[in-house]
Amino acid sequence: MKRFLFPLRKKFHLKGLKKTHGQVLILGVMALILIVTGILILFDVQRIIRGKTKTMAAIDSAALTGANWQKHSLNLIGELNLVKACTVLISDPDYGINKSPDSFMKVEKDEFGNITQKSIDRAIDEFYQLEAASDTLCQMQLRTSFVGPLVGFGAAQQAAKNNGLSYNKDCIKFINQMLQFLTNENFYVLDDFVKQEYFGYKWRIPYINMLSAIRQGNKGIAVGTNVNLIGLPKLYTDPPTNPNYISYIQSKGIIDAILGRDWCIIKVLVDAAWTSRWWGNIVQDRKNQKLMTGSEIMSLSVEYLPPRKKDDDLGKKTFAAKRKEANSLIAKGTPGDFQIDQFKGNDREKLINSYNQMDPVTESGRATDDDDLKFNPLPALTWAVFGEDWLPYSDIKDLEANFRAPFREGAAYTSGALSYFAVHVPMQTLTSRFDFSTNLTFGTKREKSRRMNEYMRDAGKGIRNSSNISSIAFDAVAKPFGRLELQSGAKRPPYEARLVLPVFETVTLIPVALECPEGLPMYDYAWVLYITKYLPALGQSGSIEEAMGKLPAEEAVMVDPIVDALRLLDSPEYREQGRAWLNAEATGHDEFDEFGNFIRHVTDTLNRDHCNDWPGGNGPGRRKGINPMR
Repeated sequence: MKRFLFPLRKKFHLKGLKKTHGQVLILGVMALILIVTGILILFDVQRIIRGKTKTMAAIDSAALTGANWQKHSLNLIGELNLVKACTVLISDPDYGINKSPDSFMKVEKDEFGNITQKSIDRAIDEFYQLEAASDTLCQMQLRTSFVGPLVGFGAAQQAAKNNGLSYNKDCIKFINQMLQFLTNENFYVLDDFVKQEYFGYKWRIPYINMLSAIRQGNKGIAVGTNVNLIGLPKLYTDPPTNPNYISYIQSKGIIDAILGRDWCIIKVLVDAAWTSRWWGNIVQDRKNQKLMTGSEIMSLSVEYLPPRKKDDDLGKKTFAAKRKEANSLIAKGTPGDFQIDQFKGNDREKLINSYNQMDPVTESGRATDDDDLKFNPLPALTWAVFGEDWLPYSDIKDLEANFRAPFREGAAYTSGALSYFAVHVPMQTLTSRFDFSTNLTFGTKREKSRRMNEYMRDAGKGIRNSSNISSIAFDAVAKPFGRLELQSGAKRPPYEARLVLPVFETVTLIPVALECPEGLPMYDYAWVLYITKYLPALGQSGSIEEAMGKLPAEEAVMVDPIVDALRLLDSPEYREQGRAWLNAEATGHDEFDEFGNFIRHVTDTLNRDHCNDWPGGNGPGRRKGINPMR
C-alpha cells in the first residue's frame, strides 16, 4: 500500500508546487517597476529643480548686469551735463573757443558809452561757438545712450551663459528681424518716419553694427527682453472702433487674459456690442517722424532740450529768434527749473539763477541796464534730461501696502532705465521627451500639438525658447537707483532735477509686478510675427482664418496659439460665459421677517464689483493691489 500511495502523493505534491511557480517573480517585477518609476520621477524632479535654479540665477544675473551698465551710462551723461554747466566749457581751448570767461559773449562800449555793433557781432558769433561745443557734448551723450545699454545687453548675455544657459533661437530671430527693419526702406530708412541724424550723429549704421556684433553669428543671445521698436509703423483703426479693439489685441497681457479666462481684465471686451469684423479697418501709420535718442534695447529714456527740428538750423536762425525760443522754454520751466544743490548752498537752487539772465541789448538792438554786458549763455546749451517714463509711483500708500517694507526715501519712482530679462526653457523631462501630451490628445488639438512640437524640434539645438506648457519660465527686472541729497539731508528722486546728473549709486532687483518695460518681447518671436504680420493682414481680411491664410505655413503655425485668443473673442458662447461670471453674485444675504420666516435673498455685490480687489494682506478682507497690466 505504501508503495502504491507514495507515487500518488509525490505526483499531487509536485502538481501543487507548479501552481505556485512565478508568484515571487510577479511581485518582484511589480516592485522593480515601482522602484524604477520612483527613480525616474526623482530624476525628473531633480532636473526640474536644477533647471529652475540655474535659470533663475541666470536671469537675475543678466538683469543686474544690464542695470549696472545703465547706471554707468546715466552717470556719464550726467557728468557731461555738468561739463556744460561749468565755465570750463567756455574757456577751455580744446573746444575751439579759447576765450576768457570774463570777456566771452561780452559786448564793449565806445568812448561815448554806446555798445558797438562789432562787439555785438562778436558776442553772437561766440554764442554760436558755444552752441557748437554744446552740440558736440550732446553727440557724446547720444552715443552713450546707444552704446551703454547695448554693451549692457551684451554683458547680460554673457552673464546668463556663465550661469549655464545656451543661445536662444527665438531671441536671435528677433534680432535678425530687427536688423531687417533697420535696413528696410519702409521702416527705419524712411527719413520722414525716423530721424536719421541727430546732433550730427548718423546713428543707424553704427546701431546695426553693434547689434550684429552682439548677435555673434546667431549664437550670441541667451536671454531676451522687451524692445520698444519706435521705428515700427503704429497700428490703428480708421474709422475708430468703440471700444478700441486694436489697442487691446496688441497687448500680450490681454491675450493671456483671454486664453486664461480672466474676465476682470477683459470685461470691457466681454461687455462690448459685437459686430462682424469687429477689429475694424487696421491701417499702419508711417508718417510720424520720431527721434532716435538712444538704444531701443534697455533704453535710458533720455531726451534733449531745447530740441531742434533740424540739425541744419544751426547758424541759420537769427540770434534773437534762438534766444527768444530758449527763453520761452526757460519761462515754462523746461530747462530753467533744473533744481540742483551743487551750484548753490541753498536747497533746490535753480540752475538758471546761477547765470545773469539779462542781455545787454534787446532783440531790436536797444541797450538795456545789464551790468555785466554779457549775453546769457543758457539758450546756447542743450541739456540731456529725464524722459517722460521717469515718474513718481502713483497712489504710493496703496502700493507700499503690497510689500513687506516701505520704499527708501527718494526711491519711490518709476524709471525709463529698466533692465528686464526673461526666458522660457524646456524642462526636458521624460514626459516632454517622449511627447506624452501629444499622444494623449485627439483630433484637431492633437494635430495642433503635433505641429507645435515639430516646430519646437526644428527650432534649433541648445536651450530654446517656446511657449510650450512643459517649460521653465523666469523673468527678472533690475534698475539703477539714485537720489538727490539736499543740504538739509533730505533725499529726493533724481528726476526732480529734470537734468540728468551723476547721482546713480546702486542697482537692485525689483518686483516684476512693480515695473516692466513696454515693447515687443524678444524671447517670444511668435508675438513679433503676430504684431508685425498677422494684425496688418487681419485688417485687410474678412475673417480671422482668412488672415491666417495670408501668412507662410511656418509663421502660421507659430502665430496659431495666439490667434486662438481672437477665435475665443469671436465666439458668442465665450463672451456669454464671461458676462455670466461677471454678473454672478459675489456677496449677498437673506432677509427674514420678525418671526424668522425667509422673505428673499438680496445680492450685495457682483463679481465685477471686485475686479480691482486683491486678496491677502495683513488683515481680513480684500484690498486694492498692483495694477496687473502695469
